[in-house]
Amino acid sequence: EGLAGGVLMTGVVGALAAPLATPLSRPIGAAVGVALALVGLLGDLLVSAIKRDVGVKDSGAVLPGQGGVLDRCDSLILAAPLYYHAVQAWLL
Repeated sequence: EGLAGGVLMTGVVGALAAPLATPLSRPIGAAVGVALALVGLLGDLLVSAIKRDVGVKDSGAVLPGQGGVLDRCDSLILAAPLYYHAVQAWLL
């Protein structure tokens, strides 16, 4: 339910914000939003797998009980470069 709701809401926000913040149309913005939500999940799973392999629970002590700062932005590890390159490819 959380994944489906997050993907749906990201698609809606992407459709609404794309024409305002990027040169992308609403349907393309929705598709990019959905893709980024799914890739963000993969980034989260990637960091979790790395932490599991290393044998640590938290990636830092700055935010105790929340997994550290890296757990707050781990979805950006894959999603931000994907978005950048997708927009660059779309514009060129």
